[in-house]
Amino acid sequence: MAAFPSQHIRVQVDNRDWNQQVSRINIVVHTEGQWERSGLSNNHVTQYLSIPNGRSVQINERHVDDEDINGRFEMVSRNYRYNNSRSLITSFEFALSQPVTVRAIHDFIRSNRFNDFCFADGGMGCRYWHITLLALYEVKGWVAPFSGSRLLENLSFLYSRATAAIPTTVKPGSFDEGKTRQLARTAWTLMNGQMETSTQTLSRQRQFVTSILSNLTADPQLAMQQLQQMQTHGTILRDSDAVRAHLVGIESHHTAATRRLSQIEGIMREFDELAVQRDESS
Repeated sequence: MAAFPSQHIRVQVDNRDWNQQVSRINIVVHTEGQWERSGLSNNHVTQYLSIPNGRSVQINERHVDDEDINGRFEMVSRNYRYNNSRSLITSFEFALSQPVTVRAIHDFIRSNRFNDFCFADGGMGCRYWHITLLALYEVKGWVAPFSGSRLLENLSFLYSRATAAIPTTVKPGSFDEGKTRQLARTAWTLMNGQMETSTQTLSRQRQFVTSILSNLTADPQLAMQQLQQMQTHGTILRDSDAVRAHLVGIESHHTAATRRLSQIEGIMREFDELAVQRDESS
C-alpha cells in the first residue's frame, strides 16, 4: 500500500488499486450525528470510486479539527462498496463516460493542488469541494454533461435519517494556489453557462406553449399547426388540459433553473471574495 501521511494529507491506496478502472463515482452524504432535540443531522460528503471485486477508493476532504479549517485530503482503499458505509444517509451516482483509473483521478486532484483547500468559517465547504471536482471531471469528459449542476441540486439539501431533507446553503471555501482557483472558477462558469442556456430555452418553450393555449380559442388552425410542430419534436398534447399541464411543468422547471442560476452566481461571488481575502492575509 502506498502511503503519504502528514497532517494535511493521507493517501493509503493499495498498490493493486492504482491502475484499476473506475466504473462509477458515488457521492455519499454521511451523518455526523443527530442534533440535540431535533431529528436533523450534521452532514459530511465524500466520494467513492467503484472498482472491481466489490472494492472502492474513498476520497475525502475535511478540516483537520475544530480549531484548524485547513483541509485534510484523504484517499483510501476500502474493501467494501459505498453502500456499506455505516454512516451513509443517501448517495448520488455518476457513471464514467470513458476509461479512467484511480491513479488518473488522484493525479488530477494532486497535480492541480485541489487538496490544498481551506474551509469556510464553521467548517463548511465539503459540498462545494465535491461539486467543483465533479464539474471538472465533466470538463475532462469523464462524466456526462450537467453532472456538476445535478450534484449542486442534490447537495443543496441537509439530509437526515429521521426527517425529510431540508434546503441548506452550499458554502465555498478557498484554494491556496491561483491556478487551482482558476480551474475551480472554470467549473462554476461551466455550470453558470448551462443554467443560463436552460433558462433561455425554457423561456422560449413557455412563450410558445402560451401562444398555443391562446390560439386554441383565437386561431384553432394555427394552434393545430403549432401542436403538430411540437409532435415532430416528441411532445404530444391532445387537448387544452394537456397544454395547460405542459405549461405548468415548463414554468416549474424555469423557476427551478432560475433559482439554481442565482445560487451559482452567488457562490461564484462569494468564492471571489474569499480569494481576495486570502491573498490580502497572506
